[in-house]
Amino acid sequence: MALIEDYKKHTEERAQLGVPPLPLNASQTAELVELLKQDSIAEKDYVLELFEEKVPAGVDDAAYVKAAFLNDIIQGGVTCEMITPIKACEILGKMLGGFNVKPLIEALKLGGEVGKSAANQLKNTLLVYDSFNDVKALMDEGNALAKEVIVSWAEGEWFTNRAEMDKEITVTVYKIPGETNTDDLSPASETGGIVIGDIIAPIFFNTAEDSGCIPIQAPVGKLETGDVITVKPFDGVIERDGEVVSEFTLEPNTLPDEMRAGGRIPLIIGKGLTAKAREALSMDAGDIFMKPAQPADDGKGYTLAQKMVGKACGMDGVKPGVYCEPIATTVGSQDTTGPMTRDEIKELAALNFGADFVLQSFCHTAAYPKPADINLQHTLPKFWTERKGFILRPGDGVIHSWLNRMCLPDTVGTGGDSHTRFPIGISFPAGSGLVAFAGVTGMMPLTMPESVLVRFKGKMQPGITLRDMVNAIPYQAIKDGLLTVEKKGKKNIFAGRVLEIEGLEDLKCEQAFELSDASAERSAAACTVKLNKEPVIEYLESNIVLIEELIAQGYEDKTTLERRAQKMRDWIADPVLMEADTDAQYAAVIEIDMDQIREPILACPNDPDDVKTLSEIHEAGLRTEIDEVFVGSCMTNIGLFRALGEVLRGEGAVPTKLWVCPPTKMDEKTLIEEGYYSVFGMAGARTEIPGCSLCMGNQASVAQNAWVFSTSTRNFDNRLGKGSQVYLGSAELAAVVALKGRIPTAAEYMEIVPNKIKPEMSDDVYRYLNFNKVSKEALEAMVE
Repeated sequence: MALIEDYKKHTEERAQLGVPPLPLNASQTAELVELLKQDSIAEKDYVLELFEEKVPAGVDDAAYVKAAFLNDIIQGGVTCEMITPIKACEILGKMLGGFNVKPLIEALKLGGEVGKSAANQLKNTLLVYDSFNDVKALMDEGNALAKEVIVSWAEGEWFTNRAEMDKEITVTVYKIPGETNTDDLSPASETGGIVIGDIIAPIFFNTAEDSGCIPIQAPVGKLETGDVITVKPFDGVIERDGEVVSEFTLEPNTLPDEMRAGGRIPLIIGKGLTAKAREALSMDAGDIFMKPAQPADDGKGYTLAQKMVGKACGMDGVKPGVYCEPIATTVGSQDTTGPMTRDEIKELAALNFGADFVLQSFCHTAAYPKPADINLQHTLPKFWTERKGFILRPGDGVIHSWLNRMCLPDTVGTGGDSHTRFPIGISFPAGSGLVAFAGVTGMMPLTMPESVLVRFKGKMQPGITLRDMVNAIPYQAIKDGLLTVEKKGKKNIFAGRVLEIEGLEDLKCEQAFELSDASAERSAAACTVKLNKEPVIEYLESNIVLIEELIAQGYEDKTTLERRAQKMRDWIADPVLMEADTDAQYAAVIEIDMDQIREPILACPNDPDDVKTLSEIHEAGLRTEIDEVFVGSCMTNIGLFRALGEVLRGEGAVPTKLWVCPPTKMDEKTLIEEGYYSVFGMAGARTEIPGCSLCMGNQASVAQNAWVFSTSTRNFDNRLGKGSQVYLGSAELAAVVALKGRIPTAAEYMEIVPNKIKPEMSDDVYRYLNFNKVSKEALEAMVE
């Protein structure tokens, strides 16, 4: 009974922390099974409760032990005083899918009351996958109970037996002023509820849908904390004391079905099962479920994004507002959401990934891991590679810098990080649930967004960087009246739309990612960058050699890596890139004349939309003294660290605290060999392990209330440290800020950067890692 005593003690300890006890592992479950086999045991109700409630569902190792024991009871191999064969079926029915499915199907063959109980459980089990064929085979052999299950699936009883979405929902408001981010809403301890916002970023909207929470985009100006409101989703109104205080349109129109099913993912899986069953019974499609609203075709051409998604759906293109389920060719997971993704994969009862390439990184916790992070780093690799996924190692670097190198042109993907924005192809970032679903099924649900076209023209001026072009996008949108900084009544043309970029076709793919990456800060659903085929070929040729070296050094899964390298070779053999049709329609077209941008543009504290030129910052009287400078995050590449080094070279120690964190270990090792770490050391920089570092905000942090200049992705309140005030800009400007301890004037900047990085140096400074052009020995050293 040591297990019982230990678990009670564990439960009490967890309760003091305000968290539930951990579920039982496989060895604990096996010990519990031995207790249940005994004729007489103390605290039998508690033992049974643990067995029923504290063993994980799905394909957890503990679930395997539990299902095997219950199967033995059903088949008569063992007896248990507290669990009859019928009750064993009932317990199996609560295990969602995976290891419980086969025992239930075998029980159908027994007939009688046990068979009926198994049939009733299978009727409400959705995660059956290929086991559907086993049930159908039994039906075809004349098993009446199997047919009863198939008919139930066909009629959607798993759905119709659930309560419909309430027509009126009364809730109490908790309002977060200003912009809401992950610090406010994640991680959530409970699902359900309602999230209301003037604008809800796509990744949050999708996460809410997937978890069974109702997301509503509606004006919130008249709502305050403590208000008791009644939400009428079908009427599209929010009332307080009988008065309408906000109106909205419920989108997508299928949201009531999603909520009834328990979330978008259960609905998709269940609808697929019902369709399969109806086909097996030669029935038509039926009208059990709401059909997604599909807009009329306007007869116009397709944008680049619409063509990419269309290709993934086997179509020429997909117009805005059309619901579709594109193939997710490349899927990425990172370590802060990795445990949730793993659990959701288990709950999806998946023993293999269905997507062609699924990557897991450890970039968010590598630098300063907590005990839980270390445990994850030890346990997650086996789980991932067993399912044929590609696993990175702590210290390898940022998920995006790696995932981008694994992409295929003109394909669709997703990832559990809002900055999953491919420089080639298109990605729609998602929460952990949808990442698990895409990884398991190889597809993702999508209502195609509208697109906004950003067209660059002219030529980039001396001293001006690509990061300035990133900030030029919101800068021009504000000028055009398409974006406002003020939160009240905020206007944002990019929110929920695809940002499509043209006019910089000769960019390297690493540079293109600077543009696509920053689309997250625009609250865009996705981003495309039109490139010429030459830089794409160069990128893939380099990445093929990298993949070959990864395989040589024992990275797994070998088969998955080999398959991806071969698909890259196949594309290079016939390098054709999609282009937007000339008559494609956009929600807006923003033109940026690079000839007119003659000084750096920064995002000011603490809003990535609040962009100003250096001159405008000084004219506005904003504080310019800087305490700390951070050069790192997925917004950087090796060229930017060389540029930082060249500006710092020969200047000695800087007056600010300078953080330097390359995005990958290949960047780090190359910079060390090229002598740039010597320059950083002479400047007094603090160099960090390749990864997210300060950008993530969950590891190291700047001093409290520090004023910071950063090359990272975002500068929301408290992101880099409590009370921090953060400017965002280029690595070149970061170097000048570090030297002066303040934001320079435009004249000061132009006096330093063009003279430190002369035109004849540019090709060497902004030189990217082409792994196919280095020696075998050098490549081995970079990857090891």
